[in-house]
Amino acid sequence: MFSLHNIGSNANILIYFYFIDIIMFEFIKNLFKKEELEEVNFDDLAGWLNKKIEDNIISKNELDLEFDRRIEQIKQEITEKAEILKNATYDKPIEPKVKSIINQNRQIFLKQIDNIEASEEKLDNFMMNSKKTIPTLKHIYFDETDALMRKIMKIAESIETRKKEYKKLNIELFKEIRTYLIDYEEEKMKKKKFELDLESAEKRLEVIYKYKEDTENLQKQFLDSELAKEYKETIIQKELMSDKLKELDSSLISQFSTLERALKKLAKIKLNQIMIQDYITNPVKTLLADEKLKIIEILDLIKKNIDKLDLKDKKREKTLETINSMTSDKLYKFMTEYNEKLITYKQLNTEFERSKFNKEREQIENNIKDIDGKIRILNKEIISYQKLGGNVNPEKNKKNIIEKLKKNVKIH
Repeated sequence: MFSLHNIGSNANILIYFYFIDIIMFEFIKNLFKKEELEEVNFDDLAGWLNKKIEDNIISKNELDLEFDRRIEQIKQEITEKAEILKNATYDKPIEPKVKSIINQNRQIFLKQIDNIEASEEKLDNFMMNSKKTIPTLKHIYFDETDALMRKIMKIAESIETRKKEYKKLNIELFKEIRTYLIDYEEEKMKKKKFELDLESAEKRLEVIYKYKEDTENLQKQFLDSELAKEYKETIIQKELMSDKLKELDSSLISQFSTLERALKKLAKIKLNQIMIQDYITNPVKTLLADEKLKIIEILDLIKKNIDKLDLKDKKREKTLETINSMTSDKLYKFMTEYNEKLITYKQLNTEFERSKFNKEREQIENNIKDIDGKIRILNKEIISYQKLGGNVNPEKNKKNIIEKLKKNVKIH
């Protein structure tokens, strides 16, 4: 150790102050030195937390044992001090009434001390119940009461010290962070699942779009096939035959429309009223069923009775002209032509209905509809996965964990 009495030269003085500077520097450095934080990789944080919680619980148990030992010692000292207060006497003059009140307060106070416990709540209750008793006792037993209260305050100090030590252990914080970490891992797994589900749905969508493209190409090939051409030709021939039948219908209906008034008049005065009425209502159907051409007889009757039918000159002339044009040969020809075309139309219709084209076309169209339905479902699925994945944010939980632990550990 250096002393000014031992310094005999300027060199020694310089050496002395040099060492003083070093000592001061080390003192200041240690004063402001920050405790270096432990470094932990985030992936190893769960193991680190478990170890910390386990070690700190052991430390907490040791604190509790030390606390119990300390409280037991203080209680023993309180018992001793309480005994001193109990036996304390006051020799100075005092009114008997005052002395009696003080002694009563002493008994109450000592009884309360017997039930004292090392609990913050119980101590608060004790202080509340004793706030009038203590000042009263201190009037004549100041030293004894004060010594006793100092011991009681040591219990409060021990409780406070243990609280501070508990806080340093951070057991509840570490347990809370461990819960956050579990949530983080669950969210990470959930997000990963959504990402995998999304990837799977997108791949399935890609496959089904390819399948739709292939099906539409097949549809184009099918619509250009020989079967399709035959089908289209059948439709054309069927429509053409339908138009010809309509033309025949129209021509016969037009003729009987001209004869309608004469037929109605004749029906009132002659027989065959039912057949006449049928020809008025549906001339084509009735003629096709009239194999013996009884209509010729009816037309002859109109000619014979033309003067009796009360027709105007112009109508009479037109009626006779129409009757003269409707010969047996012409009617038979109409029936033959109509039946031939009707048979052809029915054959074409049968071909149309039996054609494989319709069945295969419907099957392809239904396949495309099914594909479109699957595409809609998959698109909804993808949107759902995107939305659910967006709502899960494990990184936010990770930042929260790092922030809460920044004073305890350095996390990479």
